[in-house]
Amino acid sequence: LDNINFLITIRRIKKSKEDLAGINEINSFAYTHIPIKSMKVIKDARRRLKFLLNKIKCPYLIIHSKNDHIVSKNSPYELSKKVSSKIKEVYIFEDYNGHGIILSEYENKMLEKIYSFFNKNKVFEKEKY
Repeated sequence: LDNINFLITIRRIKKSKEDLAGINEINSFAYTHIPIKSMKVIKDARRRLKFLLNKIKCPYLIIHSKNDHIVSKNSPYELSKKVSSKIKEVYIFEDYNGHGIILSEYENKMLEKIYSFFNKNKVFEKEKY
């Protein structure tokens, strides 16, 4: 059963050559091997997360790259719709092509965005959301 779930998952995330066109391999981040047990853990976490998203009431920021070849470009917006927070933002790196922004030359730009979001929304002040 784990092998079947693994293959189904891989087929879902497999991208065509056209989808991957323009991705600079140096800026890309992907796994060459994914243990089947890890895929089961991810699948279980996603199932549980569906029921918890609406409980998020604190300020919510999701950062995504325009041409992420691992995660759908619609995912940040779909997640954002399900979050109950009144303060939420989706930030897209338009000029980064890949997955794993934190591991790229955009790391500082991403951290600046997070810091700015925290300050703008007074995340560390004692306030209930």
